[in-house]
Amino acid sequence: MKLVLKIGVVWLIGAVVFASFLSYDNLISLLRLRNGVRTIGTVTALEPNNHRAVHYAYIVAGVNRSGVGMAGYGNPGFGALSVGREVVVYYSRANPNESCVGIPDELITNEIPPIVGAAVTFPIMIISAFAWRKDRFRRWLLS
Repeated sequence: MKLVLKIGVVWLIGAVVFASFLSYDNLISLLRLRNGVRTIGTVTALEPNNHRAVHYAYIVAGVNRSGVGMAGYGNPGFGALSVGREVVVYYSRANPNESCVGIPDELITNEIPPIVGAAVTFPIMIISAFAWRKDRFRRWLLS
């Protein structure tokens, strides 16, 4: 029982660390943008060989702003986009340079599964590797 408890605690700590690290940038920004301002932007470039990146521009208070994101999520799919096409953009009231192309809630739904998958899987792999390669760690687990 001690073994299961130790592995569980180490796994939980690892899962929290991985989830925090992986969600720090994109997910936190998208959560802030849920309360952002919806506007219309314009596709300025498409990069099919760079993870299908969509470059877009939008205007806030007369100032041109830009960003890079993914197609879909409230906008047409990548194949249906072209330079000059209008797309939905959300930006932060507090920082209009912080934006996303698409609806934040739909983008959040897309972000969560890979974060959860990595947070569950990577700690298991690390625990296994340490238990196999590090005698001291293995002895601690089994004690």
